[in-house]
Amino acid sequence: MSGHARLLTLHRRDGTAVRTVPAVDLARHLTPTPKEPT
Repeated sequence: MSGHARLLTLHRRDGTAVRTVPAVDLARHLTPTPKEPT
């Protein structure tokens, strides 16, 4: 599956769409640890 190109739409609690972001970008916000530790 091509998840790298998939877009996720964020929704408010009332159901209205806030914005659409790339799945990888969303995962970057959810993951506190960097993929490449320095």
